[in-house]
Amino acid sequence: MNRVDAFLFLARCLVPEDPPDPHRDELAEEIAAGRVSWERVIEIASEYWMTLALYRELGEKRLLDLLPGDLLEYFNCIHEWNSARNREILEHASELARLLNQIGVEPLLLKGVSHLASGLYPDPAVRFMYDIDILVPSDRALECWRLLISSGYRAAEARVECMPHEPWPGLVRKGRTAELEMHHLSEWNHMLSSPSLYVDAEPVALGGGKARILSATSHMIFTLAHSYVHHQFRLAAAPLRDLYDATLMLRQKDSEIAWQQVIDAFERGGRMGALRTACMMWRRLFSQSPPCAIDRPPWAWIYWQRSLLKIRKPRWGLVCDALALYARRLRIAFSGTAEGKRMRREFTPSVFVRKLRRAAPIWAAANRRGDGGKSASR
Repeated sequence: MNRVDAFLFLARCLVPEDPPDPHRDELAEEIAAGRVSWERVIEIASEYWMTLALYRELGEKRLLDLLPGDLLEYFNCIHEWNSARNREILEHASELARLLNQIGVEPLLLKGVSHLASGLYPDPAVRFMYDIDILVPSDRALECWRLLISSGYRAAEARVECMPHEPWPGLVRKGRTAELEMHHLSEWNHMLSSPSLYVDAEPVALGGGKARILSATSHMIFTLAHSYVHHQFRLAAAPLRDLYDATLMLRQKDSEIAWQQVIDAFERGGRMGALRTACMMWRRLFSQSPPCAIDRPPWAWIYWQRSLLKIRKPRWGLVCDALALYARRLRIAFSGTAEGKRMRREFTPSVFVRKLRRAAPIWAAANRRGDGGKSASR
């Protein structure tokens, strides 16, 4: 079983159990026949933060009895650990909400912490999370930042020069689990900066604190746009976690999602290509078509083959993403826009030469050691 086979097997396992399940018997036969390389499957699942989602879906399909004992023990240990971690993250989010409530701000919970607070996951331990993402009003963002700093939070990295228009550095607090990422609309230059996406946010109780979460429709827009717009040039072969989140939302809140509004939001943002790509990957990986009836992107086959190449050869995927990002930056730099002029000012020939001069001694030292510069790139 190579990496692509393991990835596609993982995707089939993640299709939620909706009887009659077309994959259940095939998966059972494949596992029982010993054709599954669990080491490779767990490697892929770990890369995509889907290990416990795999565990849950195998349980839902009544396939856990077919697994090796040591693999079950591995799943159980991780499940216990992440369950405790997610409880601590929710406690941290509750404390954060109460703190911001003191100045009249109700933070909008985003991404993983929103899923935990809203109960999207029947088993909260299944969702892996790195940090807590919140959105605060742009006109009060600096006030919120100062309150957090005065309350004991510290920047995880010193990037004060990025404020106030770019993403702010993460914040950490001693004794609290997970880093805090505080967002504001002015940091995004695409459709996620549209205020209309957040006007219908719903209140949610969070351990005595008041916070808000996105409505079902806005939540679906944000989830798909986060992967296929915001991270389009840092995209993994397929954002399994976001697509799995979208699948769970579809199961739980299908009647509440206004799909025409989803389409309209991507059209207004000039990102219909991103929505077509997201729906195409959703169909391929989760064997179900989103209710919005839109065509496949014209480059669907090429995109799928490139995704498989990224899975098969992760390093080549990084090269493809870097080239795409540089091409986009070049288009912006010579577009005649204010952003393009700013980019050209910041990256003048003198800046380029200065960067080369800084790198030259590192490469020279590496070549003297005979490692061809490999240590410099690590």
